[in-house]
Amino acid sequence: MHRCAPACRQNIRRSNNVYAALDFRPNDRNKFSFSALAYDNRVHTDPGIPRFQNDIFDENGNKVYSKGDIPTGIDLAKTSLTYVNDHLNDKHISSTNIWEHNLSENWLIRDVLGFSYNTLSYLQSEEFSHLTSKTPGRYKHYYMNGDEKVYISVDSILREPFHFDYDNYYAGNQLSVQGQFEALGMRHLASFGYDFSYMSLKRWQGQVFSGPAISTVMSIRNPISNPGYLDEKFSQIVDFIEYYHSLAAFDQINVTDRLAAMLALRYNMFRRNITTSKSDNRVVTEKGEPAILIDNASTFKVGLVYELTPGNRIYASVSNSFRPVRTVGDNNYVYLDNKGRTITPNSTGKVYAPERGMQYEAGIHSRFGSLLALELAGFHIEKSNIVQKFGKNADGKSVIGQVGT
Repeated sequence: MHRCAPACRQNIRRSNNVYAALDFRPNDRNKFSFSALAYDNRVHTDPGIPRFQNDIFDENGNKVYSKGDIPTGIDLAKTSLTYVNDHLNDKHISSTNIWEHNLSENWLIRDVLGFSYNTLSYLQSEEFSHLTSKTPGRYKHYYMNGDEKVYISVDSILREPFHFDYDNYYAGNQLSVQGQFEALGMRHLASFGYDFSYMSLKRWQGQVFSGPAISTVMSIRNPISNPGYLDEKFSQIVDFIEYYHSLAAFDQINVTDRLAAMLALRYNMFRRNITTSKSDNRVVTEKGEPAILIDNASTFKVGLVYELTPGNRIYASVSNSFRPVRTVGDNNYVYLDNKGRTITPNSTGKVYAPERGMQYEAGIHSRFGSLLALELAGFHIEKSNIVQKFGKNADGKSVIGQVGT
């Protein structure tokens, strides 16, 4: 796909997509569903026009540009600062496979098996820097850095590209048994399940650039899309391997004709291994020590539903939540706990306890005939151990901390 109106920056995009699905029943007790998706998307990216990060003054001290302005005289519809090799290439293939089997009139077994592979390559001129100098007279404009004048060329810039690649593999399976039964004079709708997922991601990062494209000064009004070759290498390879298991049970109990209770329990098991290695482009030169993050937790949800009159119900529930924190210790960061105290990662690289939450909910559902329904609900959510960034300290290190409830 190549689109460009008479007055526009050129943007080239190629997209190929394929999807297929199949459902069939070999007999009355079994049903199979298969689906597959594949795509290959390639985009020649567009970084836009850089804006000034400070107020800009001329030699006589007159402000000619405000922070956030772009230089005058630029045709925004046609000017593109894109480097010839800038790209976003995204390839994906996945499959979802479902099997349902009727064990009896009241019980069903269901299995969902999924696979996916995704690879992405990204190179983009994300930042642009204007030429600057502290020498008076070199450029005709300046901005203030505190009490100091920094002279700046408003017409010439250097590209600052950003580059990474990754490959991602995923496999997951959800097995459940669902059905209904009578016990103690009450009807139960129940399900029991086991979930498993595996994810492997390899990311190439730590960009190292060389070649004339990285050092060629470019006019912002008449940019050059191909100022010479750009040699791209990576200096790091990060390997992520993640496992997730869970066991779940659910029961909806019809206590009376009007009152129903619900109970759901889940036990979560999470493990993530992260290894950061030094590399010469895509070849590992020094294998890193793996960081291991392990978190296990139980979660629940209980609720009640009461039918006031046919079509009018009130309900209330309470539940908790759990989410692993994937932060791994790094010497370039300072870590704080939820009381503001500095902490250090443990021997496996783990820094923080998982994020926790509690949710309380109550509401009403009313239906008026077949055309109108009313839903009103109120929530109260509490969360703890939320990880946030707090800028940098006096040593220039980024500060990350957990926030209490």
